[in-house]
Amino acid sequence: MDMVFGYGSLVHRGTHAMRAITPATLEGWERVWVRTGGRRAAFLSVRRAPAVVIEGLLLEVRDTEWVALDRREAAYRREVVRVRPAEADTVTAQVYVVPEPQAEPPSAEHPILLSYLLTVASGFAAEFGPEAIARFFATTSGWQGAILDDSAAPAYPRACPADPEVVCAVREGIARVGARVRRSPS
Repeated sequence: MDMVFGYGSLVHRGTHAMRAITPATLEGWERVWVRTGGRRAAFLSVRRAPAVVIEGLLLEVRDTEWVALDRREAAYRREVVRVRPAEADTVTAQVYVVPEPQAEPPSAEHPILLSYLLTVASGFAAEFGPEAIARFFATTSGWQGAILDDSAAPAYPRACPADPEVVCAVREGIARVGARVRRSPS
């Protein structure tokens, strides 16, 4: 069985049709906001960080699903990692990583979309409880770029509605990391 470790939008089960196996952790990696030449908005990737452990979702990927998943994650390359499923020994899975030379920090021209951030946070709250949103912020770097509040007209194509508690926790996280939010032009 092929597996992928989702650490961002793949944690939200409403953004894909793959079968979730179990929550899991990835040791020695952190999430990071990046941008690439091929995308207008910043998005999540991972990079090695020895003292960090991130939560995510282990998903089963059927042979026929890899093509669509690779197309969805076109800015990334797949890398083999060892993840620890809940209550089990480590297993081999693949993780999507933006290669360091192509990964640039977010900017005002390439902001983090609030609709994307809320979708990711909603997935973490559903899988790990509401306190997971604070852990998500603590294990994610690259917050220096602007966050674009596109909530009135989400630009993220797989945006999912967020509960008021998730919105509040995300606002608290944004304040804690010192990120700035700007409104989407009308």
